[in-house]
Amino acid sequence: MKNRRGFTLIELLVVVLIIGILAAMGVPQYFKAVERSRVAEANSIFAEIQSAQERFYSRKITYTNNFDDLDISIVNNAGTNCTGSSCVLKSYNISIAANSPTGYVINALRLASPSGYGAYVLTYNGATKTITCNNTACTRDLID
Repeated sequence: MKNRRGFTLIELLVVVLIIGILAAMGVPQYFKAVERSRVAEANSIFAEIQSAQERFYSRKITYTNNFDDLDISIVNNAGTNCTGSSCVLKSYNISIAANSPTGYVINALRLASPSGYGAYVLTYNGATKTITCNNTACTRDLID
């Protein structure tokens, strides 16, 4: 009897099946982690605008809905400073939607529709300092 080396077809199929099962479990978790990093990017922008709004409020006793009035420079995806009330970034369209002497609202509209979450809008309420999402899957998986 000859001593043959190598794997049988059944052994190879079992290995491919195990790798496929692991990939099927891991890929959705990977996409969730990537989307959470996008939400962290929006949270960072919210924090920048929030502190600039508070500085503006201390000078004018009201909040603004215009990036030109804030003492920060947020660079848009074209490489220029954001102006007006809306700014298109890499992953989000950020807009200061409402302002008053008592508060402001910042919206972050997701530019792409990530699988599993669809198009969603993150909303930062300056009066309550809370972030909400208009999508239940987004609220469940992405917002802390």
